[in-house]
Amino acid sequence: MRARFVTLATVFALALATLDASTASAQARSQRRIPRSGKGAPVDTTPVTPPVDTAQMRRDSIARADSIARADSINAAAAAAAAALAAQQRAEQARQDSINRAAQMRADSIARADSIARARAAANKRRPFFAGIGGGPTFPVGDYKDVYKTGFNVLVPIGLQSRLGTAGLRLDLSYNRLAPKDGIVTGGDDAPAENSNIYGATLNAVGGLPFGVASNVYILGGGGVSYLDKMIDSNTYPDGSLKEGKRTLGHLDAGIGVNFGLGGLGLFLEGRYTSVFQPGTNFNFVPVTLGLRF
Repeated sequence: MRARFVTLATVFALALATLDASTASAQARSQRRIPRSGKGAPVDTTPVTPPVDTAQMRRDSIARADSIARADSINAAAAAAAAALAAQQRAEQARQDSINRAAQMRADSIARADSIARARAAANKRRPFFAGIGGGPTFPVGDYKDVYKTGFNVLVPIGLQSRLGTAGLRLDLSYNRLAPKDGIVTGGDDAPAENSNIYGATLNAVGGLPFGVASNVYILGGGGVSYLDKMIDSNTYPDGSLKEGKRTLGHLDAGIGVNFGLGGLGLFLEGRYTSVFQPGTNFNFVPVTLGLRF
């Protein structure tokens, strides 16, 4: 019995000794340093994340914003410069157009002045002596417009003029014919009135307008004699019938005219108011004449 107890005690003691040895060995291993380098050091495969520098990020953001602002400012300045250049070009073009228009107006004015000068030069080339022939309608005026219809006239001017055409003197030989209106009778037998013929010779002074300047416009005035054939008299017979006869009377006239060229021809157009002095009522008429001057 005792031997069995000793044996059990021995076995228990051996087990405790084995347990203490195992505990001491484990403690020794746990207290041993793990080497950081060297042949036995473990390899760390975890990726290394660098630290975030927020100050640098803020500086970079400010730099980018400043760069964008500078670029926008440069672009705006370039656009403003381009707009200013375009406005300056438009202003320069407008100024050039104005200069061109002024130059054209000046050229037109010079051309007109040259044309006038050529016309005056042509007037200066007029010969001192001239003649012409023309014709046109004759209009009775005053009391005689109720007696006569519109007639016609023939005019032959012969004259002397200055080289500038500013003054001259001419002799006008004229013929006017007037037909009595329907129902006009003369004499005691109430015979129908016949056509009246007026032959005239007039000495007229001629002056250019404006006075003293070479011009194609002129005025004239003078006096002469008229021979009236079959002219109805303002006096009547005792029975009230109209008289018709022949007489030579004096007259005065005044008028205005213009000289012009057409296809190398020298033409004139004029109108004259003529008043024939006869007993009772003057015989007044206006001949308008278009003629050729040579």
